[in-house]
Amino acid sequence: MSIDKKLILLQFKEKIFQKNGSLFQDFFENLMQVTDSRFIKIKPQGRNGDGGNDGYIPEEGKYFQNYAPENPQEKDSKAAKKFKEDFEKLKNTWDKFTEIQSYNFVFNDKQCGTGEKLREAKADLERLNPNITFEIVLPINLEKIVLNLTEEQLTKLGFDLDKRNSIKYLEAQLDKLNAIAQNDLIIDEHWLQSLSPIVKEINESDLTLKLLQLEARTIKAKENLNSYINRLLQIESLYPQEINNKLNLASIYMEIGDTDHFQMKLNEASYIDSNHWRYELEFLRQKVANGEQIVYDNDLNIAYLVNQSQFTKSLFFRFYSMIALKNGDLINAKQFIEKAIYFEPDKVSYHENRLSIFGFEIYEASKGTSLSNLRPKIIKFENEIEKVENIASNSTSRIKLLIEMHKFRAKFALLDYPACNLIIQNCFKILLNCYYDIAVDGIIHELLTRLLLSLDELNNISEYLIKQSANISYPLTISLILQFSKYGNPSGFLFNLFKQLNNNKGLHILTCLDSGNIDSFDYNDTISRELIVGLAYYLQGNSKLKLQLINVIPNNDINYKKLMVLYHYENNELDKAYEIFRSLTIKELTLHDCYKMLEIVRQKQAYEFEIELLKIMNDFEGNEINTWLNNYRIFSAYINLQNYLQASEVGNHLLISRQENLTLEQLEEILTHTIISMMRINHHQDAFELLQQYNAQNFSYKFVLGCEIHVYLNNNKNDLAFQSLIKGVKLKNQVMPEEYASFFLVLISKFGKFINFDSQKIVQVNSFVKLSGIDKWYSIGSDLSLDATLINNAYYLYNEFFGKSVGDVVQLNQYASNTQHKIELIFNYEQYISWQIKHHHNSLCAEGRLENAMMFEIPKNNSDEFDVPKFFEILEDMCNVNSKNEFFKNYTQKTLPLAILAESEGGFLHALNRIINDNAGFVHCSSGHMIDVNQQRLTAAKILDGAAFYLDLTSAFFMISHGLLHKVLDLIPNIKITTSVMNFLFEIVAKLSEGENGIELMLINVTGKYCYKQNTDEDINIKQNFVDGISLLQKNPNNIISISDTNRINIVSNFKLRDELADSSMLSAMNNEYIITDDPLLSIGYAQAIQKPIAGFCSSIDIIRVLHYRNLINFETLLDYHHYLSLLRLKFLPINADDIYHALFGSQHIKIISLPNLKKLNLKLVLSPEYSVSIQNAINCLAEFLIKAILECLHDYYDIENICIALINELPDSYDKKVVFINILAICHNMYFNNRCIIMPEDEIVYNIIMALKSKFKA
Repeated sequence: MSIDKKLILLQFKEKIFQKNGSLFQDFFENLMQVTDSRFIKIKPQGRNGDGGNDGYIPEEGKYFQNYAPENPQEKDSKAAKKFKEDFEKLKNTWDKFTEIQSYNFVFNDKQCGTGEKLREAKADLERLNPNITFEIVLPINLEKIVLNLTEEQLTKLGFDLDKRNSIKYLEAQLDKLNAIAQNDLIIDEHWLQSLSPIVKEINESDLTLKLLQLEARTIKAKENLNSYINRLLQIESLYPQEINNKLNLASIYMEIGDTDHFQMKLNEASYIDSNHWRYELEFLRQKVANGEQIVYDNDLNIAYLVNQSQFTKSLFFRFYSMIALKNGDLINAKQFIEKAIYFEPDKVSYHENRLSIFGFEIYEASKGTSLSNLRPKIIKFENEIEKVENIASNSTSRIKLLIEMHKFRAKFALLDYPACNLIIQNCFKILLNCYYDIAVDGIIHELLTRLLLSLDELNNISEYLIKQSANISYPLTISLILQFSKYGNPSGFLFNLFKQLNNNKGLHILTCLDSGNIDSFDYNDTISRELIVGLAYYLQGNSKLKLQLINVIPNNDINYKKLMVLYHYENNELDKAYEIFRSLTIKELTLHDCYKMLEIVRQKQAYEFEIELLKIMNDFEGNEINTWLNNYRIFSAYINLQNYLQASEVGNHLLISRQENLTLEQLEEILTHTIISMMRINHHQDAFELLQQYNAQNFSYKFVLGCEIHVYLNNNKNDLAFQSLIKGVKLKNQVMPEEYASFFLVLISKFGKFINFDSQKIVQVNSFVKLSGIDKWYSIGSDLSLDATLINNAYYLYNEFFGKSVGDVVQLNQYASNTQHKIELIFNYEQYISWQIKHHHNSLCAEGRLENAMMFEIPKNNSDEFDVPKFFEILEDMCNVNSKNEFFKNYTQKTLPLAILAESEGGFLHALNRIINDNAGFVHCSSGHMIDVNQQRLTAAKILDGAAFYLDLTSAFFMISHGLLHKVLDLIPNIKITTSVMNFLFEIVAKLSEGENGIELMLINVTGKYCYKQNTDEDINIKQNFVDGISLLQKNPNNIISISDTNRINIVSNFKLRDELADSSMLSAMNNEYIITDDPLLSIGYAQAIQKPIAGFCSSIDIIRVLHYRNLINFETLLDYHHYLSLLRLKFLPINADDIYHALFGSQHIKIISLPNLKKLNLKLVLSPEYSVSIQNAINCLAEFLIKAILECLHDYYDIENICIALINELPDSYDKKVVFINILAICHNMYFNNRCIIMPEDEIVYNIIMALKSKFKA
C-alpha cells in the first residue's frame, strides 16, 4: 500500500476511534450518501424516535441502524440487546411502508472485534426472520469502501489529501496519543499500531522517538515491567542523549526500589542537563526517599520553571501536594493539588491524589469524633470517588487499583465489612496483574493490616510475591507474619516464602519465634511494637510464647493490660481476665478490643460494661442491622440493670426503627419489656398509648396476663383489665393452680364489682358446670375447655347436661345409678375463671404453698370474742419482733449505718419509722467533731464548684420529701444517682398512686411531723414532691448510673445490704468520687473494705449550709431544712450562736424577732446530752447567743425577757432549766466583761440587763 493510501487509512481510523454516538452516525450517513445517492437519512421524530431506522435505501428495502459506544469492548451485551430491540421497532414501524429485505446493524467496534453475544443476537434474528438478510457492519467493512473512493468523494468526507502535510499529520496524531497517555488514560493499541508502519517507512528521527516512547507507555500501562524497562533501554541505545528517557528509567527504578540503578540514571541525566525540570523533580524525589526535609515553594519562583509549560508546573504542584500530605499539612496539600488540577484538569492521577487528601482528612477527623458525626464526610468522600471513577473508566489498571483502595477505605471507615470484602476481591483481581513496586507493597500491607484474609487469599499473595521476586518491605513482612499467625505457626506458612525472597529479616523473626528467643524484639521500635502486640493478639496454639510476648510490653502500657485480659480469658481464667478488664479505660479501647472484651463482660453479666462497649461499637458501626442488634443488646442490659428509664427509651427506638422487620415473637418481647419499663417509672399513660398502637396484634397469653392487664389497671381502666384477664386465661387454656392464685389480689381489689357468682339459668354452649360431690368441672360444647372436662356435642353426655338448671340431676353413667349428681353451679367463662382464682388462692394458702400469703385461725378469748392481745402476739411471732427489738436496741447503743438497721426492719422507710416512733437512736450523718464538720463543708464546696458526686438514697429522700431538691439541683450539676435509688423513688410514687395506705401513713409519720401540715392553710402534697423530684433527677438519663450484681461488693458477712442504700456508697468508694449522704458510715465502710482512700462525703445539710454561705439560698430555707432533719433524728446537726441569732432575728438588714423560729432549731434535741452535747458546750453556745440578743435589744428589756423565757422553754427537758439559765447569764457576764481594755457606752446597760435577768429568774 502506498503512503497516500496509508495516510487515507490513518485518517479513516482516526475518525473511527474518535467518533462516538451521533458523530459516528453523521460520518456513516455522509459516507453512504457519497457512495449511494439513493440512501435516505432518517432523523428521530419526537417520542417515537427513528423507529429503529437511522437510514435506508427504499429501492432495495435495505435498512441501517448505528451504535457507537465509547468503550465497545464493554458494551457487547448492550449492543446485542439494541440489535434485537431496534429491529423489532423497525419491523413494527417501517415494514408496512417499505418491506424489509435487509437489516444492517452498523457497530463501531473501534477494531476491537465483535463479541459472542452480538453474534448470537444475529443468529436469533435470522432464525426468527428467514426472509430477511441480517448483517453486522463494522469499521473494517467501511474501510474497504473508503479506500475505493475518488479524491472528490474523499474531500467531501473531510480527508486531507495534501502529501506535504503527511509528517505534520503523523506528528499531530502522535501528540494526541501522547496527551491521552499524559492524562493517565489507556492508548488505543489499534490506533498506535496503524501509525507504526507509516512512521517506520517515513523514518524521521523525532517521529520514531515519539512512537517508541508511546509504545513504552503502552507496555507500562499493561503492567509488563520487564518489557517496559527493555523498551526504555532500547530507546536509550538509539537516543543516548535523550534526557526524558534517562529519567523515565530513573523513575521506574525508584518505583521498584532499585536505588543503585536509580542513582546511575539520575547521574547520567545530570551530565546531559542538570537544569532540566524533570531532573530537578527526580532529584527532589530522591531527597524524599532518603528522608530529607523538602521545603515546598508555594509560588514556584524557581528560575528554570518560570517559562515552563503548564504541564510541568502541574507536576511540581502535584509533587508538593504529596509532600505536604506526608507532613500532615492538609491546607497546603489541598492548595497544591487544586493548582495542579487547574493546570491539567484532565489528568486522572491528580484527581486520584485529591482523593488521597480527602481520605487523610477523614482519617484525622475520625480521631476525635464518632462514626455518626463522621458519616456525612465519608458519604461525600464516596461521591467524590464515584466522580473520579467515572473519568477514570479508560484509565490504567494501577489508577483503578488506587481508586478501589479509596472505596475500600471509605467502606472500612463506615465499618461496612461485607462491602470491604467485595472491594478486596476487586483489588486482588487488579493487583495480582500489576507489577510489584513500592506502591503495591504499601497496598498489600494496608489490606493485611485492615482485615482478616482467608488462607487462600494469603496464599495467592505469596505466589504473587514469589512470581514478582519482590523485595518486600519490613512493614509488609510484619503484616504477613501477623496474618498467617492467625492460622497457626507462621513459620510453617512463611519460611519458604521468605527464603525464596531472600528476606533475612523475616527469617530472623520466624527463627526467634520458633526458638522462643524474643529478647531482640524492641517494643520502642514502632514496627516491632506492631509485631509484638499483633502476635500476642493473634498467635494460636502457643500460650507460653504469647505470655513471653506480652511481658515484653511495659506493664503500664494499655496494650499490656488488654493482652493480659485476653490471655487469661483464653486460658479459662475468667475472673482474672475480668479483674484486669475493670482497670482499663473503656474509651481507650478499639473496635476490635470491644468485640473481644464483650465476650468477657457477658459471661460475667457485667451489664453496665456491656452497655459501654456496645455504645462504642455503635459509634463505629456502619451497618444499620448491626446497630439495631447492638441497641437490642443494650436494651436487654438495661432491663437486667433495672434501669427502666433508659430501657423504655431504647425499647421505643427499637420498635420504631425496625418494626416492619420484626417477627411477632420479637415484637412481643420488646414491647413487653418496654411497657413494663414505662410502668416501673410510672409513665402509665405512655405505656397505655404504646399498647394501643399494637392492640391489633395477636400476642400470646404471657403478654396479655403479664403486661396488658397491668397497663389497664395502672390507667384505672378496670373493665378492660378484667377483659384482658379473661382473654389471657383463654389463650393459656391450661392454667396451673399457682397461676390462678396469682391473680387473687387483683381480682378482689380491682374486679370485685365485675364478678357475679350467681349461677346461669340453664346449661348451654360454653357453660361450665360443677356437680355436687365432685371436685372437677365440666365444659359443655366448647372447644376451649380450659382445665375443665370437655363434653362436646359428639359425646353422649352432652344431652345429659344441655338445657338443665341448677338442682337438676345428671347421670354420668347410664348403667350405674350411683353416678347421679345434682348440678351445683352453672358459670360462663368470666365466672368460671374468677371462681378458680378464688378457689386456688384459698386452697394454696391453707396448704402453706403460696409465697407471701398465709392463712391462720382468728384467735378468740373465753367469751368467744376476738382476742386482740393474742392476735398481736401471733403477728409479732410471725414478724420475729423480738429479734428486731434486740437488733434495734443494739443500734441505739452503737454508731451503726442506717443501711444495717434497714435490713433488720425491712427497708429504709421502716427503719426511719422505727427511729421516729420509738424516739430512740439516730441517723448518723456526721461525727460532730469540728474537723469532720469542716471537712464535710469543704467537700460540699468542691461539689458546688463542679466536682462529680453521687447522691445516695438518704439525702435524695430527705431533700425530695422536703421539697428542697428543685432549689439546689441546678447548683450541683455533676450529679450521679444510681438506678436502684431511682427505682426506690419510683416505687414510692407507685404505691402512693395505688392508694396503699400503709406507705402513705409511713411517709406521713416520717415526714409529716415537719411538712405534712407545716402550714395550717395549705397541705403539702408528699406524692407531688416525689413526682417533681424524680422528674428533675431523670432530666439527664446519662447521670443515672447502673451497677450489676457482678460488680457489687458486700461488706456485711451475714446478709446483703439493700441495693438502694448501698450502691451509691459502693460506687463512690470504687471510683474514688464524692458523695452526698446522710449515712456516711456506709461510705467509710466501703472505702475500708476495698482499701481505697475515701474521696470525700458531706451530708445534705452541709450542701444547704454552704449554699447559704454563698448567698445562693436564704437562711430561712436552711432553718426549715434543719428543723425537718432534726425531727427525723439526724445526728449531728451542728449549730452555733449565729444560727440561733439568725433564727430569732432573721437574716435581713431590718431585724424582726420571731420567737417561734427557736422551735425550728429543736434545741431540746440538738443541745441535749442524748445528742452527745455536753451541758457546758450548750451553755457556752447559748451565752454567746444571748450576748448578741442583748446587744440587739439594748433599749427594749421586754423583748430580752421574752427571748429568755422562750429560750428556757426550748432547753432540753433533762436539764434543770432554772439552774442552767443562771449559769448562762453568768457566762454572759464573763464573756462580755472579762479581758476588756476599752469601756463602751452600752456596757452599763448590758450589765443592768444581765443583773435584772438574774434577779428575775432566780426568784
